[in-house]
Amino acid sequence: IFNKKGKQQWKIKAPWKNQYMPHPQAGSDFLGEDQWQWLTEELKKPADLRIIASGSQFGHDYNGYESWTLFPHERERMLKLIEETRANGVVFISGDVHWGEISKVEREGLYPIYDITSSGINKSWKSFEPNTKRVGKIMRENHFGQIEVDWTQADPQLAFSIIGLDGKKVVDHKIKLSELSFDVAGQAKSFR
Repeated sequence: IFNKKGKQQWKIKAPWKNQYMPHPQAGSDFLGEDQWQWLTEELKKPADLRIIASGSQFGHDYNGYESWTLFPHERERMLKLIEETRANGVVFISGDVHWGEISKVEREGLYPIYDITSSGINKSWKSFEPNTKRVGKIMRENHFGQIEVDWTQADPQLAFSIIGLDGKKVVDHKIKLSELSFDVAGQAKSFR
C-alpha cells in the first residue's frame, strides 16, 4: 500500500504469486460485451482454421502474472463459446511471459485447444512457471513462434514451433487439422 506521496507504507502478504490472484466472482471482465458479440459472429463464419491472438496466455496453468486464468469465468465463457458455435480449428497465440511454450487445454465435449506462446525475441528469461498443460519443452532464450499449415494434404497438417534465433526448432508439435474439429453429431472428435 502506498501513501499520497508514493511511499510504501506497508506490505501485504498475498497467498498468490506476485499478488496476482484469480477473480472468483463472475462479472470480472477480460473482454467487453462488444468484443464478445464480435467474436461470436466471427466464430459462426465458415473457416477451416481460426487463430485467436491474445496478449496474455490462454491455455496454461496459473502463472502468477496477467492471464486468462485470472478470469476463470471469462476463460470458461470462451471455451463454451467455441463449443456452442461449433467453431472448428481454433488455436490461440499469446505472449507476455518472456518464455516460449505450447499449451494444450482438454475438456469433454471440445477438441483440444492449443495456445502457442512466444515472447522473447529480444529478451531471455532466467525462470519460468510450472504448467501441466505444456506440450514439449520450454524456451527461455530469445526465440519466436511459428505455425505452418500444409494445405496440400487431404487432412492438412499443422506444425506449431518455438524456434531459437539460430533457426533451430526447440519445440515442434504436429497435428492434423481434423483433430481441431467437431464430428457430424456435434461432439468433439477424440484423437488419443
